[in-house]
Amino acid sequence: MTTIPIGGPQVPGGPDGHSYAGLFVNGERDALLGLLTQRRFSGWVGPQEDDWVLVVAEQATGVVAGGGTALTTLGVEVAQALGTVVIAARVDRDRVLRLDGWDARDDDGHDDPEPLGSYLSDPTVEAPDDEDLWPEPVGAEFAPRYAEACGVPDAADEVTEVLAEELDAESVLESERLDSVLRLLGLPRWLISATSLPRDVPAGPRRSELAWLGAGREGVPGRVVGAVSRVLRKRRRPL
Repeated sequence: MTTIPIGGPQVPGGPDGHSYAGLFVNGERDALLGLLTQRRFSGWVGPQEDDWVLVVAEQATGVVAGGGTALTTLGVEVAQALGTVVIAARVDRDRVLRLDGWDARDDDGHDDPEPLGSYLSDPTVEAPDDEDLWPEPVGAEFAPRYAEACGVPDAADEVTEVLAEELDAESVLESERLDSVLRLLGLPRWLISATSLPRDVPAGPRRSELAWLGAGREGVPGRVVGAVSRVLRKRRRPL
C-alpha cells in the first residue's frame, strides 16, 4: 500500500495512532457549506476537488453537529438534502477503519437514501468480550456498491481485496488501508493527514483553501461559539 504522510511520525507496534473522521460529498461546495451552516457543524470544509468535497469533523467521535448529531446521521441528512452520494470514513487510533455510505441520487427527496453498506475492519472493538467474534474485516462485500457510486465500477475487485485483507496491527496502520481505498475510488486522499489541521495539510489543501465552521459559524464568531459547543457536545450522547 502506498501512503502519504499522516500528520506526524508513527511507529509500528508503538502507541495507538491518530483518530479522525470525515464525509466525502459528491456535490457543489457552496450548497454543502450552506447546509452544514444550518446544521451547526463543527469542522473543516475542503475545496472542490472534481465532483467531491471532503468535510473533516472537529471530533472524530461523538457529536459533530447541532441536536446531538453523529457523523453517520449527518451523512444521511446531507445525502438526502443534496440528493447525492455521501461516504463517511472514520479511523480510530489508527487501529480500526469504519466506512458507511449512502446514495440518494434516485430519491425523490422523501425516501431515505439507499445505504451502500457498512464496513468495519475489526468487529471485536464493538464487543471485546464476545469470544465468538474474530478480528477479521466485515463488510468488504459492499465494495462494488462503493465503486459504482463513485463512478469507478472497474475498481470493485481491487477495493474488495483491500478491504478484505486482515492487517497485522503491529506493523500496518489502518490509515494505509484507507489511503489505498481512497486512491482506488478517486476520492480526496488528504483525510489521512487531517490531524495536521488547522495548518496546511500534507499532500492536501492549504489552510487558505479550507473553511472552518464552529457550530455552523465562520471567523471569530465560529471560534467563540465553537469553543462553547465543543465542551457541551463532549458531554452529550450522539444521535
